[in-house]
Amino acid sequence: MKQRRRLDGTAFLTPPGVWLLLFFVLPMLSMVLSCVWRTVDYKLVASFTLENYERLAGSLYVNVFTTGKLFRIPVNADGSAGAIVSIETSMPLVRPDGLRTVGPRTLIQAEQQGRVAELTITGNRADVRVVREGLTGASGVTLVGDSARVLVEFTKAVVVPYRPR
Repeated sequence: MKQRRRLDGTAFLTPPGVWLLLFFVLPMLSMVLSCVWRTVDYKLVASFTLENYERLAGSLYVNVFTTGKLFRIPVNADGSAGAIVSIETSMPLVRPDGLRTVGPRTLIQAEQQGRVAELTITGNRADVRVVREGLTGASGVTLVGDSARVLVEFTKAVVVPYRPR
């Protein structure tokens, strides 16, 4: 007579199950949680964000890491997306990463080539002003008072004095 196996949860405690939990499930969970929280005045605030898009003047701006392109996606009155518009930049963007709103027509972004740049949008053109160069692997930026905090080498922040034009 053949015995039936009972599944009581111990099947997940095998080496492959533990490996899957430690190296896939937990890191994925931590990435999801870190994407939906941000800090404001040293407090955690719920906010779903992706580093490479930002809203400005009723449109969504997206920079593309691999191509260095900047795009605007107008948001229609009903909330739907309009036609994608390519934004011409005054100088090439090299591996743009973090993107933040600074003013009514201004964005600031980190570029992994090692710089932080301010983008002033006028129509379908962006005037690029380099705020600081020489930052190794700049991948994120946020404003705190009169300075920009730039994430470099994926592990530490550098303070860069910044005042919007």
